[in-house]
Amino acid sequence: MRTSITGPFYQENLKLTNEYVKNWNKFKISEKSLEIYNKISTISDKDNLYKLLNECIDDVMSYKKTDYVIFPINVIDILLKFFILKSKDDNFADDLLIQKVIQLTKQALHFYDIIYFVPYLEKYNNIVLDDEIYVYIKELNNFYLEVQESYTNMKKWLFDFGSVDGVAALIEIFGNIDEQIQMLKLYQNNDGEPYGSSDSLLQDVINN
Repeated sequence: MRTSITGPFYQENLKLTNEYVKNWNKFKISEKSLEIYNKISTISDKDNLYKLLNECIDDVMSYKKTDYVIFPINVIDILLKFFILKSKDDNFADDLLIQKVIQLTKQALHFYDIIYFVPYLEKYNNIVLDDEIYVYIKELNNFYLEVQESYTNMKKWLFDFGSVDGVAALIEIFGNIDEQIQMLKLYQNNDGEPYGSSDSLLQDVINN
């Protein structure tokens, strides 16, 4: 299973990724994804960001559905970085490149099985932000929420979830780190597999 954590706070996503592999130890963190995670905050030009997107796609495509791998960053995060840089400087990239990036992101979503989205919620994110960073984080958060709402209602928006067969499940996870892990356990059994018709959520709760 190819799983990813996404959301506006990259550092918090990595924390949850590390806790994830502690709880489901058959999973491993993609080493290439860690490299991409460490690079993304340092890149501010379109050529290197486009290169990073392709590295991200190549990475997820290198795994099969039968593998157990988790990515602390994915194509949605890189697409959003394109949007943010474009909004700050209209000359950052032309519309043709942006459309190409959107299409690549759409295609790459087929290669993830589950994407867990961790939103920014002031109740849980006890992080002091200055005004500029706060506005930036809220912009990121609003975009992720639009993607989540689009998936939940299977509507046509940036990603046409209503007509795409085999696209990743997009599931919202919130709370502190312990609460997030407990929420994850509602979607994955003790072996790390998604709950199916033959699984009993109640039995797993009793066994734990």
